[in-house]
Amino acid sequence: MVTQTCKSCGMPMETTEQYGGENPLNPYCTQCTDQVGNLTSYDDVLKGMTQYMITTMKLEYGIAEKTAKAEMIKHPAWKAYAKRM
Repeated sequence: MVTQTCKSCGMPMETTEQYGGENPLNPYCTQCTDQVGNLTSYDDVLKGMTQYMITTMKLEYGIAEKTAKAEMIKHPAWKAYAKRM
């Protein structure tokens, strides 16, 4: 299987289990989708990415959220949200 990156957050998806709904044709990872593989809301993904950055990068909430927003708009799922930044 070729490694793809999530079109929502950029996470590498190397195994079937990392694809939303465990479907290797899904362009989104399990962190950005619900249990059946549907992309969750912008706000839900933002919340998850912000928390991930707080935990892994030890960033304060405001910086983590700003960093998450900047990362998200780089990906196709959230291009329309660039105006909200």
